[in-house]
Amino acid sequence: MDTQLEERMKRDLFNVTRAVEAPVGFAHEALRLGRQRRRRRTGTLIACGAVAAFTGAMLVPALGSEGGRRIASDPASKVPSAQLEWARSLPQGPMPALPMWTDDGLRDGETRVVVDGRVDTARPAQRVVGGWLVMLRTDAPELAPAVLSADGALRPLAPYPDEVNGGTGVAFVSPDGREVAYGNRVVDVVTDDLTDIPHDPLLLERPSLKYANSLVIAGWSDEGLVYSGVPTSEGMGTEWLLRPDGSTVRLGAPGSDVRSSAGGTAGLAMTYDYGEKQNTCTTSYALRDAKWLKGATGCLGRYLGESLDLSPDGRWLLTDDLPELWDVQNGEWTSFDAPGDVLADDHFEWLGAAGWESDDALLIPLNDGETAGKQTIQVVRCTVSTGACEKAGTKVQLTLAPDADPMFGPAPVISFGNY
Repeated sequence: MDTQLEERMKRDLFNVTRAVEAPVGFAHEALRLGRQRRRRRTGTLIACGAVAAFTGAMLVPALGSEGGRRIASDPASKVPSAQLEWARSLPQGPMPALPMWTDDGLRDGETRVVVDGRVDTARPAQRVVGGWLVMLRTDAPELAPAVLSADGALRPLAPYPDEVNGGTGVAFVSPDGREVAYGNRVVDVVTDDLTDIPHDPLLLERPSLKYANSLVIAGWSDEGLVYSGVPTSEGMGTEWLLRPDGSTVRLGAPGSDVRSSAGGTAGLAMTYDYGEKQNTCTTSYALRDAKWLKGATGCLGRYLGESLDLSPDGRWLLTDDLPELWDVQNGEWTSFDAPGDVLADDHFEWLGAAGWESDDALLIPLNDGETAGKQTIQVVRCTVSTGACEKAGTKVQLTLAPDADPMFGPAPVISFGNY
């Protein structure tokens, strides 16, 4: 599994450095794999961490270097307790409008659901028809999703033997909450009907031995499921749209610059021009009638370190420049009201867990680090239109499981990122 991961990251690295204008999918997928293995304080697999560090250094040369990027000037501001102290000083706001894990099980607004040890609480839950989609713990390299109902009952869905990715894949829930896409299939959570996703590289009679051979799902758009499959070139697949009627439309060639952004809504895409090392330029796209429609173009005035997540409406781009956000529509930076570098996270200890609660609000879980297997987390909600931040509910105490899967880090985890 480690060898496959390394080859996959090297493949993504090759494609990024080869092109002057690189689609977000190249860097995003490699860094997503790396972040999954860094969701920890200690104990992550050393081999995976080394590969992730190598890939991150090559793909994101701006991290921790001058290169036109902000450098944290006050080391004390990066101490977890300083972040938590700032979070506690904020006015009180309502609970997150997204589900999260606590010591009491799953919490979604005022709803609490007790779960047993079969549930992998290191992986975020998602709402589906009839409850929540969760992942089950398994010793096999597979994805084992299940539907968790409000009474705590678990209904397993068909597992996917994910040997290529070591079981690190992500499941994607359709906008209506009825269908779940993962691995190489779409499952209806109401009827349990399973539909194979076309263009699976693993079904080739002579699959490539040089590159990873699996479908890469970007997510759901208003027009259907967006994913990459055969034909492939140097490890990058062709992007397809699977419509509700089962038909497919080819969106782009393997080397296409325009690919779904994956970190946000699958019907959105961005390309990045890294030609000017101090001034990354971006172009946005939206999926309309099975074609990528070109939108706004703008230059950031600095080097883009990492693109993390687009807001659901495609207006705001979350990067590692917090508290600043990039306004895709108007081509300018905006900022949250946060002091100094209190939100700096050069090593992605927590930033990958931030995610969009709505088109205008970002949820940021801040913690005080791990002490004797315990962790205190305060979720912060920052609203882009006003720049104001507030506490999203009360602080949460987590007792981390000593036998948590080291591939995904401590459990339970509070994460709102699409990774």
